[in-house]
Amino acid sequence: TDLDGSLDELVNRLNAELPLVPTMSGEVDERINDLFLEAEAHMIEGRFFHAEQAYRQVLEYRPEHKLAGVGLLHAQLGAGMIRSAAFNVRKLFNQHPQLITVRYEARLLPDQDRLVWARNTIEKMLDSANLSEPAIVLAYLGYQTDNPMLVRYGLDVAQSRAPADPLLPLLRRIWIEEVEAAPAEDGPEMEEPPVVKGDTDVAETPTEAVEAPDDGQSSIEVTPAEPAGEADSSGGVSVEENAVPGANK
Repeated sequence: TDLDGSLDELVNRLNAELPLVPTMSGEVDERINDLFLEAEAHMIEGRFFHAEQAYRQVLEYRPEHKLAGVGLLHAQLGAGMIRSAAFNVRKLFNQHPQLITVRYEARLLPDQDRLVWARNTIEKMLDSANLSEPAIVLAYLGYQTDNPMLVRYGLDVAQSRAPADPLLPLLRRIWIEEVEAAPAEDGPEMEEPPVVKGDTDVAETPTEAVEAPDDGQSSIEVTPAEPAGEADSSGGVSVEENAVPGANK
């Protein structure tokens, strides 16, 4: 079909064998470069709220800086800002679809414990409400940690809840079909999460329902209703949520 042909063309343009990204620094602009280095140091030390603030400052200087958007997303996952991350992952892929194929070294992601915590939290959100956005974040975690089963599970849940979402076929082609056809790079591992009981530290208020806008935009652009919170001039969204243990050491 024409849709399949367009998807094939888009996948061919996006799909490239790239090494893991080791750092987001390297900017000619010294101020932005310093902010990236500061944010990465915070990520390594587990100071995720501080990292989020540093990445947000980059976006204030350069609202369309794609790697700053990635850093913001990773910091929000580490800080427990799951609803913000769920909103921003789609916004990031809508604005910069080339990032769908990119994977990052472990130092640019939350540490192992926080990744497991984030997975647990997202799964509980999915159990408590009929949402699709957190499932995409779950699939993203699977892609970044070389866990095909988690990728497939996250996309299957998202598909069951938003079957008309045009972003999902693209993610499935790149994160599942293309990955299975080629050997994967060694990415950070994420263990199976332990059974968590009585964890009430995290606000689990769901985001608003996702609806595709009828504005004639690109077929992969499906922007959900903005969650409770305000988008600032940096272009990212931060939703007020409860602080969680370990988000800042």
